[in-house]
Amino acid sequence: MDREVRQQIARSIVVVEDRDANEPEHRFRATASLLDPLSAPQLALFRRAVRTRYQAGDARLLCGKCGKPVYVSLSGAGDPEDRDGRDAFFAHHPGTADDCEWGVVGQNPRDIDRLKYGGATEGTQHQRLKAMLATMLETDPAFSEVKVEHVISRPPHWRKPDVAATFFHGLVAFDLQLATTQLPAIIAREEFYQSHGIRYVWVTSTDDARNLARQAFQDIYWNNDAQIFGIDARAEAVTLASGELHLWALTVAPRLDASGLRSVWERRLVRRSDIDWQTPSGRPRFPGADFDTTVRALIETRFAGPRQRLVNAARRSEYAAYLEAGYAWDEIARAVGAPFWVTTEQDRVFKAIGVLASAAAGRKIDASAFTSEQLTAIFNDLLETKACRGWTTALQHIAQTHGHGALLDAASTRKKIARNLAEEHPDLHRRYGVMLDIIFPKSARSRLSGPPSEIEEAHYPG
Repeated sequence: MDREVRQQIARSIVVVEDRDANEPEHRFRATASLLDPLSAPQLALFRRAVRTRYQAGDARLLCGKCGKPVYVSLSGAGDPEDRDGRDAFFAHHPGTADDCEWGVVGQNPRDIDRLKYGGATEGTQHQRLKAMLATMLETDPAFSEVKVEHVISRPPHWRKPDVAATFFHGLVAFDLQLATTQLPAIIAREEFYQSHGIRYVWVTSTDDARNLARQAFQDIYWNNDAQIFGIDARAEAVTLASGELHLWALTVAPRLDASGLRSVWERRLVRRSDIDWQTPSGRPRFPGADFDTTVRALIETRFAGPRQRLVNAARRSEYAAYLEAGYAWDEIARAVGAPFWVTTEQDRVFKAIGVLASAAAGRKIDASAFTSEQLTAIFNDLLETKACRGWTTALQHIAQTHGHGALLDAASTRKKIARNLAEEHPDLHRRYGVMLDIIFPKSARSRLSGPPSEIEEAHYPG
């Protein structure tokens, strides 16, 4: 079943009320205008944000028909590697809108999990790895009071992690994630531990890229600096031999080839002492691999010259600058299979690059006649030009990922963005995504079309 058919079946809620809208006319939004532009990482973040608000008693999105809160769900069919916002839909929370004409009512998350486990709460592999993890923690003197399925009580709530231990005078909880679980459970666990100052570690198996592509895993690792930890017999053996806990750090890493930017899992066996246990979220991470740093290094190695010439040319308005930009663009395009410059005129790419560069830098870069103080006018000019309205998502995306999202907060800009997203325009953010990755590498990770499809061994000198 193709994506369009799945959308038609699943998207019975065609309009939602956005309670965060600043203007009355923007309060009701078409489902497609909210979901379709989202990449896989953005979808994971959006799903979490919507669910978190609902669980806090402050639902952001309501069904446009009955006014009851909705959440973001995904079509069950199709390969998970290819899914993004175009495969998502809105659904009512169970038991809240049984009489709604648009009633796509979700199942109870516990019932769904029970069906996935065939009626049991966990499988043999889960039990085996849980015992293995407890043994590994008991081997490392930095951990004490190691307990399996110990209830952590913090009235009025409690949690029972797979394994818990005392670590440097504080608690650390581990949960083994082998099958999919529901987003409400993921958020509830993470928020419980964070609110009580308890470190929390998601652990999985280490060699199944397809399993890691499932949405439940994406909901975890895209919200944890694109990484997750794992254990297996080798990690156990090294831990027992060294007396220090070793975990597999599975980190999303970029690769640049003839088809552009893609991602893989890099797998490293790292020591407990090489893990950052003091993150603000309370979810430890391995700091020895950073997607954004690696992307910048790859691009600087291969495309530093043409990339800089392209951005510099976008600062000037004369025809010679247009030609210079074209030569630089095509030098990159030939290497990554992107559209050539001669085909981009209808999409006003030359104009867009200057404005997008301004959004990335937080200052005027483009060749327009506007002054450096007129950033709002620069953005509005792009958003108002009919041939450029397909750049709206790219403008939002680049401004946000570069820390300049507030530059688009002017009422006039918000109005134009809402209008453009409600209209049907070419999705230029996706059409030129491979080039935008190279021109604006800081936003490349959240532009990924899906999760990594393979796992590679990566040497860690520690």
